[in-house]
Amino acid sequence: TRVGLVLTALAASLLVVMAGFWLHGTRNAIHEEVEAASRVSGQWLKAVLGEMHDVPAATRGERLLGVARAIGRVRANELEIRTAAGETIYRSPAPTYKAGRLAPAWFASLLASELPARTLAVEGYTLTLHPDTSRAILDAWDELAAMAGWAVALLALIFVATRGALGRALRPLSQIMRALDRTGRGRFDTRLPVFATPELGRISRAFNGMADRLGEAV
Repeated sequence: TRVGLVLTALAASLLVVMAGFWLHGTRNAIHEEVEAASRVSGQWLKAVLGEMHDVPAATRGERLLGVARAIGRVRANELEIRTAAGETIYRSPAPTYKAGRLAPAWFASLLASELPARTLAVEGYTLTLHPDTSRAILDAWDELAAMAGWAVALLALIFVATRGALGRALRPLSQIMRALDRTGRGRFDTRLPVFATPELGRISRAFNGMADRLGEAV
């Protein structure tokens, strides 16, 4: 049992190190993914605002809101539209992908990275894209939870397999102990078979030789 626990602990340590590398790679991947989505969204906003210059000022706000509502949520970003007075007139709806779920705060803090907001202005309005990594982090959390389940199953399998293999290999020890007890009570005719395990085979040969010499001495 102790040997099985030691081997399981070593395997768990290796998995923890691998998890650290996975977290580092996932954090960089999320940063690059959201950054790329923000650049694409920023280019889209520039194209939309370019068309707004030809729209009369009286209907520009209504047109801008209509376009924003038609598009809904911008991928990996939250769109906010403010007037010149600072009033928020539009904010992207909540994400529908895995709606209502968030990764644990401690896990989100491990993968969080600083991504600047992108701001574009059109006469009388300010459009701001706030990068949102929550969905990508939630995907990473679900992936980690699945991997953790497999890791626990693997560690349990290592412990059970190690304990079972060592138990079978060391099972003759109980037979050796019984033989020693019988010899200690004067039964010098006790003999052990030659076991398949090399170390235990040497013990059985040494014991049988000792029993032969004791019998001769008596």
